[in-house]
Amino acid sequence: MKRLALLIAARNAKPVVGRLLSSARRENSFDEILVYDDASSDGTMEEARLHGATVIRGEMQIGPSAARNCLAQQSTCGWVHFHDAADELASGFTDRARRWMAEVDCDAVLFATEDRDVFTGTRLSGCGWDEEILRADPVRFHIEHSVMLCGIYRRRAFLASGGFDEDQAVRCDEHQAMHLRLALNGLRFRADPHVGVIIYRRENSMSASDATAAARARIEVLNRVALATGDRYQDAIGLLAWQLAGVCASSNDWAAVERCLSMAARVGYVDPYHEHWLVRVVARFDAATAVRLREVVIRLLGPSRRARPPMPIQPVEGHVR
Repeated sequence: MKRLALLIAARNAKPVVGRLLSSARRENSFDEILVYDDASSDGTMEEARLHGATVIRGEMQIGPSAARNCLAQQSTCGWVHFHDAADELASGFTDRARRWMAEVDCDAVLFATEDRDVFTGTRLSGCGWDEEILRADPVRFHIEHSVMLCGIYRRRAFLASGGFDEDQAVRCDEHQAMHLRLALNGLRFRADPHVGVIIYRRENSMSASDATAAARARIEVLNRVALATGDRYQDAIGLLAWQLAGVCASSNDWAAVERCLSMAARVGYVDPYHEHWLVRVVARFDAATAVRLREVVIRLLGPSRRARPPMPIQPVEGHVR
C-alpha cells in the first residue's frame, strides 16, 4: 500500500501548529507526520510532540526550503504533502489524496484552497486550478499562476528534481520556484477541485517594501525559467516581466525594472501589447522610458490603475520565511 507523509516546517509556531496537527488527526490517514523545528525558542517542538508528531529539531536556523528538503529526505513514504504550520487541512484531504496516489500517470496533484481571515475565520476567497491547462503545459501554468503549498508529490520524483530551491534570492517565492523546478524536470501534474488546504490570511498586511522583496524573488525565479526555456514562453514571461517592472517602479527600484525589461527583451517580448498604446509606442524606442512614463501616469491617476502580477501574500505567524 502506498504511504503518505505530512511534512511541516515550523519556527516559533507553538500558537498555531496544534491547530494544523489537530486537523491532521481528524483526517486519521497520514502514515507519517514529521515536523522540522527550525531552531524555535517558544516550545514548538514540545507542542508538536504533544499532538503526536515526530520532530526533527534544528539547533541553527536553516530556513523553510532547507527544512522541507530535510523532511522529504527523512520521510519513509512514497508520497509527501508539505504544509505551512499556520494553515490547516480541510476535511477529506487524505481520502482524495489516496485516490490520486493509486494513479500511475501523475507525480504531483494540486488541490483547491480556501482563504480565511486569521482573526475571525471568515472565508475570504477560494482558489482552484484548471486541470486541462495544468496537464497541457505545467511550466506555462506555473509561470502564470502563483501556487502555494496545496499539493501531494511523489517523493522520489520530487527529490530527483532537486526539491525546494534553497537559494536566498528566491526565499520570498520558494513555493513558485519549487513548482517550476518540478515542471521543468518533467513531473506530471494533475489538479483536484476538492478544497484540501485552508490558508489563513491577514488582509492588507503586505507593505510596499515586502511587495518589492517578493517581486525581486519572482524576478529571480522567472529569470531562471527564461534561461532554461529561451523564447518558448515569450508571451507569458514577457507579460509577467512587465508587470513586475511596474511593482518595482512603484518603489523606485529602477535596477530591478531594468532587469525585468532585459529579461523581456531576451525572450523576444519587444511589444508590450497589453499596455496602453502610448506606452507601446514609447517602448519601441526605449522600454525603460515607457515604464517611467507609465509610472508617472499611475501616480497622477491613482494606484487603482496599477496592474499587479500574482504574488505570494505575507505569511502569518508560524510560516517559516
